[in-house]
Amino acid sequence: PRVVAAGAGSGVLATEYVANARPWSSEDARSIRNIERIASLLRGLHAVAVVAPHYRAAAIAEGYVADPSIESAGGDMRTQQWAEELLELARRYDASYPPSVLAHNDLVAANVLDDGSLKLVDFEYAVLSAPILDLAGLAAMNDYSAAQCDELLAAYYRDRVRPISFDELADVMRMLRLMSFFWACIGAARAANPVAYSRVAEKMIEKLK
Repeated sequence: PRVVAAGAGSGVLATEYVANARPWSSEDARSIRNIERIASLLRGLHAVAVVAPHYRAAAIAEGYVADPSIESAGGDMRTQQWAEELLELARRYDASYPPSVLAHNDLVAANVLDDGSLKLVDFEYAVLSAPILDLAGLAAMNDYSAAQCDELLAAYYRDRVRPISFDELADVMRMLRLMSFFWACIGAARAANPVAYSRVAEKMIEKLK
């Protein structure tokens, strides 16, 4: 939504209240019509020229897997294996996808508002990255099938040659699900009320098996 006021010193950002908008559900995010709409919105976002931090997948992954909360939460063999896999995927990401566009980097369905046109909220994690970060994040966080992933790539790239393959998209989706798992484990270990974090971790475990 349109920014009404912002205070760089205070960190306060006020945006226009969109009275008739409703947040998407994951089911909304998976519909063919909405895949086309969100792909168009992302093309517009990715064309915005802005100064922002670069996405460093390896640095994020290293911070997550080294966090003491992971060990105290029960660093079992599966978690250790996932930590190694996350580090490998993150390092490969950094080597393969240099930052080139403004990415939202948190495309859970509830961050998409719909009042006939689409609006994104919650830019806390916005970064400069490659387009694949948002495409994979949208697909991973909203449980896209292989067919829906193909629809997303077709809608985003339209008549252009796709610079990424389905396998590349799948690898980044897995990386982001692994990151979500470790993020949720750390949150559950630190939060006064860990329920929401634990639910995210459980959902990621099902997706990662």
